[in-house]
Amino acid sequence: YTTFFNFNLLQLILYFLIMALIFTSHKNNFAFRTIISFLLIFIYLIFRPLDTDKMKIVFFFFCEGDCTLISTPNGKHILIDAGTEYTRSTIVPYLNRNRINKIDYLIITHPHADHIGGLAYTISNIRTDTLVCTSQTSANNNIAEIISDYNIPEKIVYAGCTLNIEKDIKFYFLNPPMHDIYNSDDNADCIVFKLKYKYFDALFTGDLNAKAEENLVKNAGRFLKSDLLKVPHHGSRTSSTPQFLIACLPFVSVISCGANNIYHHPSPYTILRYNVINSKILRTDLEGAIIITTDGYQLKKEDWN
Repeated sequence: YTTFFNFNLLQLILYFLIMALIFTSHKNNFAFRTIISFLLIFIYLIFRPLDTDKMKIVFFFFCEGDCTLISTPNGKHILIDAGTEYTRSTIVPYLNRNRINKIDYLIITHPHADHIGGLAYTISNIRTDTLVCTSQTSANNNIAEIISDYNIPEKIVYAGCTLNIEKDIKFYFLNPPMHDIYNSDDNADCIVFKLKYKYFDALFTGDLNAKAEENLVKNAGRFLKSDLLKVPHHGSRTSSTPQFLIACLPFVSVISCGANNIYHHPSPYTILRYNVINSKILRTDLEGAIIITTDGYQLKKEDWN
């Protein structure tokens, strides 16, 4: 593929104005016009309007894979998982188009192919400051090789860890437990964390299964209550237990799954459970990629533009 960078209307006007200033100049006023051009660029960079209170969460769509991007009001970017090997035509082009040249934290929930397939390609094209994972994931051969090849600092997390992203934004890690109680079950041991931004809460669950959900309800209880829930395990029948959903009671639930996937995700039984708690269901297999924005008080589903 070829990357094309887009201009908004203000940038387009500025571009042609500067071209006109420079290419209609002559030797007597070339220096003056060049200085004016640089001043225009400087003024634009300093005074361009910035959206200083909106957080954006993008749930990518690329068949049966998982990848979510969180962009904070102050310009930090957190990528959760990296989809499949086919996501090279989705994640990196999106980051390039939106002029995102650095991932501050790349969180790998667990080392399954549909979550780490695009990891090497993403890291090789976009600077990554810190890789966040569990000790079990860090020991995975593929992950260990990537960490070594690209010399990426890693941060090992488990239940009880926290991560301060910026003012008013904090991650609370709820799974896995510090000590392995699931006999190295990748799904049960996956990273689960709660994002808090002012009064907004979002729960990201990876491929969590029923066994780990039960433990999570027991240990976290009402802290699981969230406005937004990333539905565990693509809406599989083996997760989203009634007890877990009653603890979470999400206003919006996002299911990341592929259209007509061979696993038949999401399960109709799972959909029924979310309907029972009156949660608004958004599905990537039906709607494509999903964008949610929030100012820390209300959340809104945005359209692609």
